[in-house]
Amino acid sequence: MKYYAFAIIIYVVTLVGCSNKESVERPVNGVYPHLLKIEKEFVQELDLLAKKDDISSSKEKVKIKEQIFDLIARDTATLSHEFGPLSENEEFDIVTSPDKRLRIYVTDCDTEMGASMNLVQYRDSSGTIHTINAEQYTQQNGNTDAVQLLFEHWSHRIFEFPCKDGTKLYVITFDANLDGELLNHSLTYILATYKIKGNQLEPEEAFVTNDKTTQNIERIFNDSYFWFYPEEQHYDFAEVDSVNNILYVGNEIDNYPIDRYQCFQFNGTHLTEKGESAPFWLHPSLHKYERICYLCTSESHYIRIDDMGQGIYRYASWPRNTRFSDAPSLVIFGKETRIADRGDRFNRALSFVNDGYEYRILLILGRWGLYADEIEILNNGKVIQKTYLE
Repeated sequence: MKYYAFAIIIYVVTLVGCSNKESVERPVNGVYPHLLKIEKEFVQELDLLAKKDDISSSKEKVKIKEQIFDLIARDTATLSHEFGPLSENEEFDIVTSPDKRLRIYVTDCDTEMGASMNLVQYRDSSGTIHTINAEQYTQQNGNTDAVQLLFEHWSHRIFEFPCKDGTKLYVITFDANLDGELLNHSLTYILATYKIKGNQLEPEEAFVTNDKTTQNIERIFNDSYFWFYPEEQHYDFAEVDSVNNILYVGNEIDNYPIDRYQCFQFNGTHLTEKGESAPFWLHPSLHKYERICYLCTSESHYIRIDDMGQGIYRYASWPRNTRFSDAPSLVIFGKETRIADRGDRFNRALSFVNDGYEYRILLILGRWGLYADEIEILNNGKVIQKTYLE
């Protein structure tokens, strides 16, 4: 209990001494020193309790998390503070809008039940900072759906669009799989729209699909969606083309990711569905395909395989120091083939021939389907290079 008592001391000193600190203490590279110090102490105590992993320590962890949220609610500097140790802790998510006026804090409250504890913080049009919990938001706004989204789901990202009236439309993406379990190997995501009106954060019916206006839309993705992009240039199930004010939302066909996106054009007030498109970050020369099959990383290249239909596949590769928006260094077409008498786990491959060289993607059957496992480069039927794929 020694570390827990220390947390209480830190907590009380903080609440007494740092209310409205944002106006009296200047941040250093976006970090408020008094918050960083307390943040580190809280995380150290949570780490100590995590090592115990019993009922008593779990209850104490919840108490400490309540103290952290109480600190956030009382200290206005927290909205501008660049959280480090807390955001790096796997039990917390801190999601902030690009303009840093809206932030959502989420943490596990009961790991066995998968419940979350959420707190919303925003700066209103007068500059006043508000921090609200579910009970306060219910009193402020009777919309039960909006309350459920903000305070019962894990926030994923916040996008923003500048409105004609000078305000911002915020698109918040939520992970609806609260218990962390995959239902039929799928994940549910919800995108919801909000605006800060005067001194309140309110839901906004901004999505227009089939001439119907709604506040949120829902998408269900097969878990295989998440092997799309390497860490160096990650793209998500929803992205924004800020140049053209378009929100891209991922689509699937029969639980297969197709890397084609439903496009919502923002007109200053609403996000209106405008059909389907290839992702804007993919080079225009590659926009025609039926669905993506594999996206892999070798030691030196990114490799993308697309199904073009009628049994034809397209191989495109980029050096690892380039982007998918750049023109690929190599584009060749091929087909599926079977490999006989190999005596190992491979019997299917995608074969691409170019100037006497064959690029062969070896496929392996995994838990939920085929995966690209290796690439072999052959010259005159002889393997001259073999690389494992990530």
